[in-house]
Amino acid sequence: IADRSGSAAYPLAARSAAGGLSGPSWRIRVDAERKDNGVYDRGNIIGIDGMALEGDDEFDMFEPPLIGSGAVSLGFETPDGVNAYDVRPNRETERVGTMVLRTPEPRIEITLRLTGIETTGQPVYLFDLDTRTVARLEDGEQLTVNSRNGVRRFRLVIGSESFVEQNSDGISLVPKTTALHQNFP
Repeated sequence: IADRSGSAAYPLAARSAAGGLSGPSWRIRVDAERKDNGVYDRGNIIGIDGMALEGDDEFDMFEPPLIGSGAVSLGFETPDGVNAYDVRPNRETERVGTMVLRTPEPRIEITLRLTGIETTGQPVYLFDLDTRTVARLEDGEQLTVNSRNGVRRFRLVIGSESFVEQNSDGISLVPKTTALHQNFP
């Protein structure tokens, strides 16, 4: 295994001795696509793995900045910035990640598609930190969101109902309103 420079920075023997290489592993993929021009940011990953380390390692990848008009960027906040891939050690199977969606222009409709949810073996919730709403997600689900002022933040919470409530940022899991949307195949 090599780091981004190609050197053998994290030998498997050291990982094995440290207790890596075992336990649960899962990944959720999040794709974002602009409805106005079809530009997309695909393959953003949040997950856990027995070989992952705390902080940046070969399982993580920095999300590049937005370039030019008509772009879209999606990533997960970390202490070091925003990553397109954010995979953490599997010491805990429950996970919280803050997802950041960016567009250079305001008020752009974006389709978010989430896959791999079934691999977690637990409920997955998406909290919209701007509208203070929540959705329990199913695998392959597509959501349409507006980029508002060009930056939107969401909290993706994977875990038991009590874990989700503890990490809800004060947003209630009980719906206050109901809505009927177009059916999804």
